[in-house]
Amino acid sequence: MWCTNRSMLAWVLVLAMAGGAFGKAKSDGQGDAAPPKDAQWTLYCRVVPGPDHVIRANEYKNELIKTSGMKDWYVIHDEDQSVIYYGYYRAIDDAKDRKEAERAQGDRKAIEKLTDAQGNKIIPGSMFVAISTPDPVAPPEWDLRNAKGDLTLEIAVYKDNQGRKQAAVDSVRTARAQGVEAYYFHGPNASSVCIGAWPMTAIRQQDEASAETPTANQSQDLLVLPNRLPLPPGTEIKNRNGDPVHAVAPVFEPLDPSLIATMAKYPTRAVNGMVTVTKVPDPVTGLTRNVEDHSVVVPIPKREDNSVLSATDAPPAPTLVAPTSPSQAPGAGRLRSIGP
Repeated sequence: MWCTNRSMLAWVLVLAMAGGAFGKAKSDGQGDAAPPKDAQWTLYCRVVPGPDHVIRANEYKNELIKTSGMKDWYVIHDEDQSVIYYGYYRAIDDAKDRKEAERAQGDRKAIEKLTDAQGNKIIPGSMFVAISTPDPVAPPEWDLRNAKGDLTLEIAVYKDNQGRKQAAVDSVRTARAQGVEAYYFHGPNASSVCIGAWPMTAIRQQDEASAETPTANQSQDLLVLPNRLPLPPGTEIKNRNGDPVHAVAPVFEPLDPSLIATMAKYPTRAVNGMVTVTKVPDPVTGLTRNVEDHSVVVPIPKREDNSVLSATDAPPAPTLVAPTSPSQAPGAGRLRSIGP
């Protein structure tokens, strides 16, 4: 399930308690006002589900204000649940804004220490989540969800800042001006820049479960890897006893000439404008070497009804980008790679 503006948390629809009607999402407490312009983070504290979530969440928030000695609690109500948040912060770990980061971390520690009469933690799993801005205006044909194809090549990701959506759209605008078929995709916590669109037949792939090793020595240990190791040709992997190990990984092979050419033209994947480097251990020498992160082939997310999304037909973009349950950690929501 792809995360889009239609499925993201809050500010879109809320179940009204009277009459069963729907209305705009409502926030309470501090959330009645817009976040400060320089706010980039808030604390996700507790989700309240159920048919009476609006009433229960408001009562819970009011009780927290009375008993915790902390005043910046607020609630955002969605259709099926309400989420309790705390505070707005410019930074959470920035050495250049140490005072603000210390305030943020201090609030989180204080929340973690809150207990009930029996000594149980009231908010055991608070987490910082990014505050996002509304989607920038852009032509609908730039939206990856409107691309005609099954696969695309992700070459850049912007994340962890309020300007990430605008940065992605600006990158696409620059590429389009140069005649490049570029697209943007806004996930809950990151915005992607992608190039091109191809059918599924443009690649050949194989799942791990169906991997076969007809050339493997049956006496060798078998090592199944989620991805191929970027090791020099001829490198031999051995086990603790020094015996050779046969390593296999899912097969991914681009077949379409235009896809192959695009991958060659855009071989790396940048994060916030810089190509990241991964340290890869050499199982033979034990040394590590730096490998630039490569661009990745990813599926194109689609609307179920296959209609074209326009810049005006989507509901208002949510202000908060946050997981809908504690099990969904921040940082998710980027396009999923299907290549090695």
